[in-house]
Amino acid sequence: MKKPWITSSYIQISEIGANQNKSFTTGAYQAALDENSVLFQSSSDYEIAVKIIKIIETQMANES
Repeated sequence: MKKPWITSSYIQISEIGANQNKSFTTGAYQAALDENSVLFQSSSDYEIAVKIIKIIETQMANES
């Protein structure tokens, strides 16, 4: 994940081992079409996205 600058940035969420036909390097345009992506544009949205990632990673660590 990168901070948004001129274009939107995004998070793509997928399960490990899930059958993905899409590349995770396709960029913001393809992410906008992907139901497993969350787009964001502002710095405040970026900060929220960082918090979301931390929550997901914490939950995943607690489940293993």
